[in-house]
Amino acid sequence: MAIALAGGADFVRVNQWANAYIANEGFIEGAAAKALRYRSMLRAEHIRVFADSHVKHGSHAIVADRSIQELTRDVDFFEADAVIATGQRTGDSATMAEIDEIRAATELPLLVGSGVTPANVKQILGRTQGSLWPVQ
Repeated sequence: MAIALAGGADFVRVNQWANAYIANEGFIEGAAAKALRYRSMLRAEHIRVFADSHVKHGSHAIVADRSIQELTRDVDFFEADAVIATGQRTGDSATMAEIDEIRAATELPLLVGSGVTPANVKQILGRTQGSLWPVQ
C-alpha cells in the first residue's frame, strides 16, 4: 500500500486476500484485515484492492472444501474493490465455468488475471469487465 501510495498507483493486486492457503510458498494467511487497517492508517482509501478469488499454485485447504463461489464471497466480504479470476498456474486462464461461478457470487467488477488468448478473448471479455494482462 505504501509503495502504491508513493508511486501514485490506482490499485494493488493481492493474490491471497481473504483466506489461508497451502501453496508452494507454504502456509499463507490472507492479508485483508491488516491491509485494510494499513491503508486506512496511510489515508490511502482511494487505492483500490483487486483480489484473486482463488489462489493459483495453492489450495484453500488440503481437502479443497470450499467452492469458488464461497471464496469469492469472502473476497467481497473483506472489501476488495474487484475480483480477479485466474487459472491454477501462472499464465493459465480460469475456465469459463469458473468465471461464471465467480460472476454469480459477487456484483464486484470481475477481471481476468491471466491466460487471455486470441482463442478465448471474446468469451472472457463477454463475461468480465476486462483483463489485467494483454492477449498472449
